[in-house]
Amino acid sequence: MGKKAIPEVLKTPLKSLRFSLLAQDEENERKLRDQQDEINAKLEVLLDFHEIDRGDGQWKQLSYVLAAEKFPGFREGTRGRKVTWSDHVLFILAGAMRRELDAGSNSKAAAAAALVSREPWKSFVNRNPWGAKKSNKPDPAAIILQQYKTMDAKKLTLGEKAMLYHRHLETMGEWERMVAEYLERPEIRKQI
Repeated sequence: MGKKAIPEVLKTPLKSLRFSLLAQDEENERKLRDQQDEINAKLEVLLDFHEIDRGDGQWKQLSYVLAAEKFPGFREGTRGRKVTWSDHVLFILAGAMRRELDAGSNSKAAAAAALVSREPWKSFVNRNPWGAKKSNKPDPAAIILQQYKTMDAKKLTLGEKAMLYHRHLETMGEWERMVAEYLERPEIRKQI
């Protein structure tokens, strides 16, 4: 679900109050009432925008919603870490999947299962960044396959070509070492 578009009325600044010392009190009071009416109308739009029901506590609820948008201390904590794989990890995954497919895996699902059965991918996907209990944790091969399927063609091609380059130069040991070292880096472990 994407973000809702902010209504134009909430983007438009309030009209400037300009009081005249020579004006009658009634005229200045009318200007104040007009601005208060404008503020009240904007507050109604704000309540609608945040889907807050009218009634007792609406202003308290609105203040919580607005505070949560601005300050992390008003947000509920999330369990586990957000799963985001960097471009470099996806690049390596593309090469690793190509290698498994070339080695005889008869499907992408079989290649993903073969990858997660060995290090370093086994440790990489089993770190439980999903915040789930072990019994609810997604299948590691399914995680690999999902990441592989959502990869754009450019990353896929570059990752495959990098692995094929090492194969051509007969430096697959270097490829494996590079993959293992990269996936074990502390900053990469924090990303997932």
